[in-house]
Amino acid sequence: MTVAPLTRDQLLGHAAELFAERGFHKVTVREISDGVGANVAAVNYHFGDKLGLYREIVEGNIALMEETMQKAMDAGRGGDADGQLRAFIEVFVERLLTPRDGNQIQRLMMREMENPTPMLDVIVERVMEPRMRYLCDVIGRLLGRPSDDRVVRNCAASVHAQCIMCKRTPALVRMNIGFDDDGDAAALADHIAEFSLGAMASMVGKTMAQREARGGREVGSAKSSLKAAASA
Repeated sequence: MTVAPLTRDQLLGHAAELFAERGFHKVTVREISDGVGANVAAVNYHFGDKLGLYREIVEGNIALMEETMQKAMDAGRGGDADGQLRAFIEVFVERLLTPRDGNQIQRLMMREMENPTPMLDVIVERVMEPRMRYLCDVIGRLLGRPSDDRVVRNCAASVHAQCIMCKRTPALVRMNIGFDDDGDAAALADHIAEFSLGAMASMVGKTMAQREARGGREVGSAKSSLKAAASA
């Protein structure tokens, strides 16, 4: 079969947009090939099948997300936990608010979360688990708790959710909810960092107060026991 030199890249580009718009399961091979004027057999020729084509698109997006994570880690390297959390938020907010392929990555990932394919396990292993491990390590040091502590994981999820919410999707715009950022990534990242750090500082303060209260009761109880023993 004679194949035009650009057909492979054209298939990748067109399929990526279709998958981002409707998800893997709702796109047919014929739609992909017809969209670039290719023979319906072109997808199988270049990628083996539709999943092979989708896998290559997702792998490219995973590489970009790994690059973002590495940039966030590099930005915080050598700093304290406070600085590392701020660096993480700044890098992710900047990337989310910077147009890249029509924000295709975010849309494609949302489709994958809604209706998973075999690629979800790869995304979890290479993107989500390393990202959450890093966040939990940083936040664990801020809270003085183990990185696998439930409170730490909940705080990490809260920070991550705020970063994701900074992306004004058409649905959020239509519902008129989300951050009012005026496109200022630095200001929005600063807000998320201050809000998160303030909340965690409050949690640490409450924990210390509770420990002191328990300690006071324990001391009082110990004193009562000593008095009782002396009277016996």
